[in-house]
Order: sequence, then structure tokens, then C-alpha cells
Amino acid sequence: MTNTVKTSVECKEMINANSYFRIYGFMRSEMHLEKTELLVYALIYSYFRNATPFNASRTYIAEWVGCCENSIDTALKNLAAKGYIYKTPTLIRGVRVPSYQVNIDALPECDEHRYMLDIKRADDRKCRNM
Repeated sequence: MTNTVKTSVECKEMINANSYFRIYGFMRSEMHLEKTELLVYALIYSYFRNATPFNASRTYIAEWVGCCENSIDTALKNLAAKGYIYKTPTLIRGVRVPSYQVNIDALPECDEHRYMLDIKRADDRKCRNM
């Protein structure tokens, strides 16, 4: 079995016509995200809300966002530098693929996130008490 990189045409075919992701108000009003960073974060956040790690190539993200891979690289680096996301390598069928996660600690305190933040804080307390 050979591992190949998906082409732009193959990635477009991977994006289902009924798929979507949302841009939430806090991403603009509290996190002050704009343009490519906003779209990339909203895409990663949509997987986070479904409790799914975001394992995707730069090509796939670029197809969703509608820009070049260099812009995606810059957006991912900026989001990580701001502490909004972090990247961990994941092994999928023997291939190392980046996995992007939302940093729960960087989420604004709002009703939307209160439940997630409470669970994380409870887990942190358990770890400290062990």
C-alpha cells in the first residue's frame, strides 16, 4: 500500500456539498480573529465541538478555506503562537499526520464553554490530587 498526498481535485471531492462549519461571534468579538485565521480556527473548532481531533492536510484545509497552503501554514502558526490551538502528530495507517486541537484554556468564558471548562478544571484537580 502506497501513501500518497491528496491532490487539490481529490480534496474538493472529499468536501461533501452538505458539509459546513460555523463562525461563532466570540471568535471575532473576544478572540479578534480575522480572515484566514478565523476560517481555519472555525474549521478546527467545528471538529472540537464534535469531540473529534482534526486530522487534515494543509491541502484539505486550503480547499475548505479557499486559499493557498502558504496562507494555511501562516494561519496555523499564528493560531498556535496565540495559544488558541496546538498541534500533535498522530499516526494514521503508518503515516504521521498533524492533529490540531483547540486549547480549552484559551476559550473565552461564556455559557457556550462553561461546561467544557468545568470538566477540564475538574480533571486538572484530580490529576493534582493523585
